[in-house]
Amino acid sequence: MFEQYEDQGFMPITMMTEGGLKEWADAYELTHPVVADRGFPYYSQFVDSSTIGMPNLTLLAPGLEVIWRERAGYHLLASDIEPYLPGNY
Repeated sequence: MFEQYEDQGFMPITMMTEGGLKEWADAYELTHPVVADRGFPYYSQFVDSSTIGMPNLTLLAPGLEVIWRERAGYHLLASDIEPYLPGNY
């Protein structure tokens, strides 16, 4: 979905511990930023403690407002992203 909305300002960011960032990005052919979050101080602000685990997907709107959290059996849809793209929010 990143490629579909990249030119409209949508940007995924992968947060991990310090080790293996480049290897992870290379293994999954990621082209978006992969950043270190040692001890998860940022991750823990945005991920519901009942769903904490890896991998986990949280959608943040401008201003870091949590607008979508990964739920079992539910996948991120275009309709979840589109209202929050620049110019729509």
